Amino acid sequence: MLEIKEIKFLKRCSLYPKLLIAGLVSMLTSGFAAILFDMIVAIGSDYTNDTLRSIVDVTGFGIMIAEGVIGIIALICIKVAYTNPKFQDLADGAYEVPADPTLDKDVMTGVSAAAIGGRMLKRSGNSTANSVGGAVSTAATAVGLLVIIQMGFDCMKNADAICKAYGIKVIRMKTLLLSFIFVPYVIITIITNIF
Repeated sequence: MLEIKEIKFLKRCSLYPKLLIAGLVSMLTSGFAAILFDMIVAIGSDYTNDTLRSIVDVTGFGIMIAEGVIGIIALICIKVAYTNPKFQDLADGAYEVPADPTLDKDVMTGVSAAAIGGRMLKRSGNSTANSVGGAVSTAATAVGLLVIIQMGFDCMKNADAICKAYGIKVIRMKTLLLSFIFVPYVIITIITNIF
């Protein structure tokens, strides 16, 4: 039988990857929401109301930053929790022993090299090289995010399997992701209706 402290630890280990995934995915959707509401304000309401447009832009940007920070903090918490010997002891006691949740070092090295090469191309004087450098940097950033999100999914599956083996109820990923995605829409809608 697990102690309450161990149950809480396993629940946190299950929550961190979900926060990482929800933070990074909702960061992208929040950017879309800010652009969408900016277009709605520009088309549907008083176009000369620069205060409203500025507030919508700043709010959307602030929400994106907050979600990105949540994702980064969750990534750090994953690293700390999964390297904790207590996690390995609990994983060994479960029916399914999880794989080691690490980033693929070869892929991340390639992503870093592509990002560096893209930045170097952007600094050149040639306009074609500048364009190619921007595209390479953007692609490297996207691949890096996908690798981190994939690591989050692997960690989530592992932690949920351990919690299931011990009979611990955990928060569902769909619930967390939907709340992270729709809360920014609600906040921006409220702000646009206030002004």
